[in-house]
Amino acid sequence: MRRRVRPLRSPAPRCGSALVLSLAVLGAVLVVLGAVMAEARAHAALASARLERERLRAIAAGELERAMQRLADDDDLLCDHPTEEWARPDRRRTPDGDVIETMIEDEQRLWDLNNLAAEPSAQPRRPPEDIATDLFRLTGDPDPGDRITALRDWVDTDRDGPREAPFYTELKPPRVPPNRPLESWAELEWIAGFPPRWLDDPSQGTIPPDRRVPLRSLLTWIPGPHRRVTPINLNTAPDELLAVLFGRGQQHLAHAVVTLRSAAPLRSTDGIVVLADPLRATRLLPYLDVKSEWFRIRVRVHGPRQRVAAEALVRRNTDGTVRVVQWRAD
Repeated sequence: MRRRVRPLRSPAPRCGSALVLSLAVLGAVLVVLGAVMAEARAHAALASARLERERLRAIAAGELERAMQRLADDDDLLCDHPTEEWARPDRRRTPDGDVIETMIEDEQRLWDLNNLAAEPSAQPRRPPEDIATDLFRLTGDPDPGDRITALRDWVDTDRDGPREAPFYTELKPPRVPPNRPLESWAELEWIAGFPPRWLDDPSQGTIPPDRRVPLRSLLTWIPGPHRRVTPINLNTAPDELLAVLFGRGQQHLAHAVVTLRSAAPLRSTDGIVVLADPLRATRLLPYLDVKSEWFRIRVRVHGPRQRVAAEALVRRNTDGTVRVVQWRAD
């Protein structure tokens, strides 16, 4: 009897499984490709932003040199006042659409805190500690004595005083006074008696904001050795600073300066000196001037997508040459 043989059956094609697998692989490839493209775009955007920032910084550096040249080109180096060409704010737009804003400020319109580091002088002068004390009180500091002492010990060259190295080594963290003039505002917070944000409000909240005299509008710091005190330019100093400089009971001197300079720039201190009694005039003379050698240049460059700000402290010598002492850009 012959047996029947069943024919072999071919397995059914797995078309559905293969398609799903192919789509999964394709999806994974697309995800990886998308991530690669996104990373490439991010790198390209970052590189473009860096190039844009460097371009704006180069413009700011060029504008700084231009401002320095304006100072050097001053026709009258014996008198500096707010109506001169260099003192006028400059704003212009470049052909590429960038906006450049430049301002040159007379730094000697302000009181130099580093006067506390000035070397002793045979010429009589009002003690810089007295002027600093009156300025601190004017801006709301109720008891500036200890702060003035600590500041003086921090910036003067000697190592004698109640706030020198032995005092600071006991603090946490310990530190050592540099015994050299201040080089930044942030340095104040390292000095004993200067709490955070003291510079913004010396009254520590006891005087309402609308009644405070801003301390930053009266003070500055000039770096480097101080063989003499930095004088104040009578043509540019704020009225409040003049009142403190001449001292209590001498409002007539401050008023005379304001009146005279409103009529014409002061070209000499002689007119003011003759109004004071001889002793006071002698003690004030080291602090008085009608010209300046220290200036601060501020530059802002606004590009299509970014903004760069730069600032430089410059010194102009008696021959008109100008050099950068400090420079920073954000």
